[in-house]
Amino acid sequence: MVVGGALYASRWHRQARRFVRRHASELRQCPTFFFSSGPLDDSAGRAAIPPVKQVKALMDRVGAREHVTFGGRLTPDAKGFPASAMAKKNSGDWRDPVQVQALARSVAARLHQGGPAPST
Repeated sequence: MVVGGALYASRWHRQARRFVRRHASELRQCPTFFFSSGPLDDSAGRAAIPPVKQVKALMDRVGAREHVTFGGRLTPDAKGFPASAMAKKNSGDWRDPVQVQALARSVAARLHQGGPAPST
């Protein structure tokens, strides 16, 4: 299972947190990997960014095997506060498809090495 969420003010999106809490017992039974998306600069492409404290706690709760932080995206016409205020200085797209493909390859390799996933 791959679970991801956007970061807002160093917090994972509420729906991602809720999903992990609601499905924790199922996630503990299968290989699970997390990702976050959010930095509005090129920092995620320059060096690995560890999971924020909240995401780390959820990883520990379900035994997630890996976490990657990807760059985020914010359109210049973002609506709502604080997104519209942030968009004035930080709009842009910092997602890196090569980094996303690297996570996909890592997940596939780890699943292949580990053999079949446990049945539930």
